[in-house]
Amino acid sequence: SHPPFPLFRETCLMNPHLRWMPLMVLGLLWPVCGSAEDRLRRHALVVVGIPGDQEHRDRFLDTTKTWRTWLITVAGVDEQDLMILSAANPKTPVSTAENLAQAVKQLRDRASEEDSVWVFLLGHGSQDARHAWLHLPGPDLDAIQWASLFADMKATEQVFWLTQAGSGGFLKAFSAPGRIVITATDTDGEVNATRFPHLLAELMQTQLASTPPDSRVGPVASPDQENTPTEDEPAENEPTDRELAEKEVAEASRPQMESITNVLQLFRATASRVNEEFTSTGLVPTEHAQLDDNGDQAGTEFDALEPETMKQAAVESDVVDTVRFPIDGVLAQRTVIFPERIAQSTESSADSLPSDRSNSQFPDPTP
Repeated sequence: SHPPFPLFRETCLMNPHLRWMPLMVLGLLWPVCGSAEDRLRRHALVVVGIPGDQEHRDRFLDTTKTWRTWLITVAGVDEQDLMILSAANPKTPVSTAENLAQAVKQLRDRASEEDSVWVFLLGHGSQDARHAWLHLPGPDLDAIQWASLFADMKATEQVFWLTQAGSGGFLKAFSAPGRIVITATDTDGEVNATRFPHLLAELMQTQLASTPPDSRVGPVASPDQENTPTEDEPAENEPTDRELAEKEVAEASRPQMESITNVLQLFRATASRVNEEFTSTGLVPTEHAQLDDNGDQAGTEFDALEPETMKQAAVESDVVDTVRFPIDGVLAQRTVIFPERIAQSTESSADSLPSDRSNSQFPDPTP
């Protein structure tokens, strides 16, 4: 192929005073490489099962709202690349098996090999010796049926946050080389309601509160239309006691949250908080979160995933760029949350990103 700008090149080489011109031009263009156009295109799917009662409905709505805001504002997911199916929110498509299959097909069609896909499951689940389920309106799908929906996903980066009760029963079916699978429970039939998704949301909320507006990746997610103040509610410029308390917690947690930049750190922080909550209440833990990212169909708990161990495993690996490592955590540590940091560490350009940004047939009203 012909080199670009041949006249410019020859002129620079012939004139000694202009030999440094190409480097000067590259220096001027360098900041463009980290622009929003070069960011990794990240897709997300959130599926919420049957809440069962009003208390769980409210909690599912709050958690989903935080996930959505965090995905858009911090993780860089464009609104048109985010789909939410929920049995708890009448504003979204219902999370039936039929709608789920249609949404995942759309996700497979839209996500290219260079893209990222994050999937979140929330709800009640159950498990027996052979199968595990997330309870949906209508027929439930077992873990194998769920995993088969995502079997042909082309995206290089795939992160599954399976946070429902009995989610440990999904780990083996979802496990694959190059894929990060996180479950709120282990594989031994932990089917109590899980704390993991809500404490994950609390960490996300703290990160949102501690992230300055000028350093956020995406636009601030549109506010919930149902949150319009009434006469009995404080005006928007008057923070409630709860908001003041959340701000205080956010300020106290700012150093910790600023250090969370990858999936491994976010998993460890969430699972650690789950453990602390059980310890502080004197209750026997009913959930033990797992992470599997080496495709061996076996998860590892947070306290066994020390960052230094992950770094050493990556160094000692025969092929450092491989997606399969002898221990869990290496891939999760390499998977960063902030898309602009991915852009700075790769050679991908905007020309390699899909141009089709058409709206999903699953529009995502603010939950």
